[in-house]
Amino acid sequence: MKAEVVWKTRAQLGEGPFWDEKEQVLHWVDIDGCKLNTYSPSLNENKQLSFGQQVTAVVKRKKGGFVLAMKDGVYLFEGDRLEKVASPEKEVSHHRFNDGKCDPAGRLWAGTMVTKGQHKDAALYRIDTDLSCEKVISDVQISNGLAWDMSQQLMYYIDTKTQQVVSYQYDIDSGEIQHKEVVYTFDDRDGHPDGMTIDRDGMLWVAMYNGWQVIQLNPRTKEKVNSVEVNAKCVTSCAFGGDDYRTLFITSASSDDEQDEFGGALFAVETDSQGMKPDEFAG
Repeated sequence: MKAEVVWKTRAQLGEGPFWDEKEQVLHWVDIDGCKLNTYSPSLNENKQLSFGQQVTAVVKRKKGGFVLAMKDGVYLFEGDRLEKVASPEKEVSHHRFNDGKCDPAGRLWAGTMVTKGQHKDAALYRIDTDLSCEKVISDVQISNGLAWDMSQQLMYYIDTKTQQVVSYQYDIDSGEIQHKEVVYTFDDRDGHPDGMTIDRDGMLWVAMYNGWQVIQLNPRTKEKVNSVEVNAKCVTSCAFGGDDYRTLFITSASSDDEQDEFGGALFAVETDSQGMKPDEFAG
């Protein structure tokens, strides 16, 4: 499979695609550009909102508006109003927030990453529907992809520097995770695992930074199934959307590679697989 450019732009660090079923648009962020994007496939247009700091992830809120992970914390956003609800690492200057998603119970999981040095002191946090924030996974370097398979009662997670996708047994009632298991370890030649999504069959789709591709994995057999060729070096994340959730949208980042003509563009590919409506924040 090969993805095609659907919106040609030079996002500095495109990330966090989230399909809005009601509006039939894709929300995505440009982290280093400090922008929230909304792409409409039917209109073939992309609208932008600019912020005063990095915007690292976006999810819809059931009550209206959005939840944004930003450089220094997690915010509720509606209209032009930002309200900070969590800032667990406000004293750590060499961290920022990174990827984030909601679980099937409507809790937000958002992780941080190390921006300076080789520390492994970032973390993955769970923001519950009462807006309480709890550290769930410690000793992280670059918190990234998240996905849940409720048929298997599993949560999948990526800390990019490990080159691994791992799974945890997941309890939907409590939000607790346990029993970490390595699902797949990528070769450096594949690139570095970044954002991730899951389809209805339980297959994982992993964006490969510096890898020019998205790799499809079977986490049960721990095998590579397929790949999507992307004409951008730094592939950052992916999400299913469209009328039937068979369109895989793919974000990317710009690079200095002379061959990377389309780095930073938004891509899409029609697949035989089918994704699911993304979970929204219930708080």
